[in-house]
Amino acid sequence: MTAAYNYSKIRSTATNMVTMTNDQYGDLMTAEEYLLGRFGPLMSMAQVADLLDRSPDGFRVAMYTDSDLSRKLRPTVVRVGRRVFFRTIQVNDALGLDALVE
Repeated sequence: MTAAYNYSKIRSTATNMVTMTNDQYGDLMTAEEYLLGRFGPLMSMAQVADLLDRSPDGFRVAMYTDSDLSRKLRPTVVRVGRRVFFRTIQVNDALGLDALVE
């Protein structure tokens, strides 16, 4: 049995982060631009866990189970040796964080 994950909390967190950034720079910025500026083109498991407000170990376990979250994020995975990274742009698309904040 898989637990449903509340993505609205993630969206509001990303929107708040983008709004803070907009206040600093005074121009429009999308969630994608913010994430790329903050994390670069690849995100580590710890960074994605932080974005989702989860512990790194809890996120790692969630990724290896068959859940809605893992099905959305699994296509974004890039392995470099034993390390696991996530493509930032695809994480943004998978979680539906693309919102233009004014």
